[in-house]
Amino acid sequence: MVYHVASVTIFDCTRCAMILSKLRNASNSLVVKIIFGAIILSFCLWGVGDIIKNYSSTKAVITVGDAKVTVDDFLRAYDREKQRIKNNASTPLSDEEMKHINIKQIVIDEMIQSSVIEQAIKKLNITVSQKTVSDIVRSLPEFQKNGSFDDVLYESLLHRSGLSEVGFLSNIRVRVARSQMFSTIASGYKAPAFIKEIMAKEFEAKRDVLIAKIDVNKMRYNDKVDEDTLRQFYSSNAEKYKRPETRNAAVLILNYTKFAEDISVDEGEVQRVYESTKDAYNIEETRDFDRFAFGNNADATTAWKMLVKGESIEKISRKLMVRVVPLEGCRLSDFPVKVGKDLFRIKKGKVSSIHIVNGVLYIYKLTNVNKAQRKSEAEIKEIISGELQKEKINSLEFEEKAKAIRARVDDSLGADEPIESIAKELGMRLVEIDGVNKKEGNAKLSEIVQDQETRADVIDAIFETDERQATSIIPSRTGDSTEYVAVVRKITKEAIPEYESVNSAVRRDFIREKKDKLAAEEINKILAKNKDAAKEVLKIPTVKSFRFSKMDVISHTKNPSPAVESALNEIPNANVILNAISTLGQGEAIHYKMSDKEYAIIAVSGVKESGMASSDASGVVERYVDSCTERDAPPIAIDAFKRQMKVKIDRERIDATEKQINDRSGD
Repeated sequence: MVYHVASVTIFDCTRCAMILSKLRNASNSLVVKIIFGAIILSFCLWGVGDIIKNYSSTKAVITVGDAKVTVDDFLRAYDREKQRIKNNASTPLSDEEMKHINIKQIVIDEMIQSSVIEQAIKKLNITVSQKTVSDIVRSLPEFQKNGSFDDVLYESLLHRSGLSEVGFLSNIRVRVARSQMFSTIASGYKAPAFIKEIMAKEFEAKRDVLIAKIDVNKMRYNDKVDEDTLRQFYSSNAEKYKRPETRNAAVLILNYTKFAEDISVDEGEVQRVYESTKDAYNIEETRDFDRFAFGNNADATTAWKMLVKGESIEKISRKLMVRVVPLEGCRLSDFPVKVGKDLFRIKKGKVSSIHIVNGVLYIYKLTNVNKAQRKSEAEIKEIISGELQKEKINSLEFEEKAKAIRARVDDSLGADEPIESIAKELGMRLVEIDGVNKKEGNAKLSEIVQDQETRADVIDAIFETDERQATSIIPSRTGDSTEYVAVVRKITKEAIPEYESVNSAVRRDFIREKKDKLAAEEINKILAKNKDAAKEVLKIPTVKSFRFSKMDVISHTKNPSPAVESALNEIPNANVILNAISTLGQGEAIHYKMSDKEYAIIAVSGVKESGMASSDASGVVERYVDSCTERDAPPIAIDAFKRQMKVKIDRERIDATEKQINDRSGD
């Protein structure tokens, strides 16, 4: 049998040799050349085309350090993100709406972030054992049946989800590694040296920050709008103009405090209280200090010498990055005996010795002395008499009077007696309030019921009561011996007004929406420039430029920086500035909606990197990471780590890939 196979193979080879020989001899024939041309062409169209396509799909579109993201990787991520957005939308999104979502940039950012994290995991040598992964999978409730892991359920769920076991376990392993990395970074004392180093460099890098404002009202727009367009806009947004239900009510204010005035205070009781508590009414001396805290004796000694020489707090803070806490109204008894004697001995403007309390070194600088004050006997007795009078509010006699008033009000309202008559008889105030809105309340009601929680109780009671009916008595939440009762005069049900009655508001909203869209389009054009966005921001007339680092912002409260202060004054949310100098690379920009009328665009036009991190920056990083939560520290570390790596983005190829996806979706 072996020989038979060999003979067939030799026979086939011989025939092939004969055919090739005939083809070589006929190669000059025109017919053969045409046949060869057709073969080559078909090979190019089908065979080589596939090879080229497959080669192209493995080309890198994003490179992060040593990691590469291929066209295929990007395609899969893009499709996933697109599907996720569609699935999470409350209503189906049109193709036009999908175009306004920058899916491409979302995918780019996520893939870069993911690649950075994976390389950080490798750098930290974080590994997750097979046993750890197995234990986690077996503990997941999705795979439990009757309290234990079920293999059949496990395989069934993976199959229905379209996941391979290898891919699923790999995903678990990566998630555990990321969790370990984040907890490591968030724990300052565990953070690896290289993480602290790159964070310190990041803190010291100076950035040229641009802040430009775009006024929505200044957007050029033709405000000549026809009525049909406005009516259509009104029809689409009719709920916006719905008038909420409102109620008119008469509110009776039951203030029982005046009944306490009728309860006499015994002079003998005043004298007894005076004799036992008179010293408590004299104000003892208090002092205000600036307290400096240190973790080591060297820094404390240096700061003490500088303070004794009269050096400013700002200069000391720059040198030592010390935290200064103002203490006001301190009494002698607030301090340990030895510390208190020292602090109440020194003169204003002078500095205490170095004191150690619970392992922390403190220095105190006296900033103000509030001298002791002694009151006369008559003054003290007057205060005591007033306090005893107030205490009568809690007496049984007072409570009996209040109970009688409540019963009188309940009986009168139950007998349909007019609330005006009740108010006049009791000498209580009655206030007519029109247009009470359950959501927004009423300005007049806010004046008579100042406590927010009590006011909410009054509004709820009014809206739970029928027309021409009275609420129950509503006590004050503040315990100030005031109660309220209301009679609902009129109920105006919610309704959508006719277009003609809100025409001007519809026109205003329509134009405002159009202008807002124009402003958003202008901002998106700038942000689409990516690394060149800052150049576009510079063209905006309102742009202002500032130069500072993240470290400048962190130390701003202790050591005010004019540049930081000016930048923070430009926008209401200081965290946006902090975010801008932490996450933006050179040339990049973000936008921020300051109000309904104004946007801010923040860009970084230049970055001056720090070569070697200073000891000050390293110390700031140590303290900053120590005070961070697991949610705060890792993103800062990852962003810093990313900027230490070379990131290349082939935007031309990505744009072509996105177009290919969209064309395919259109087909």
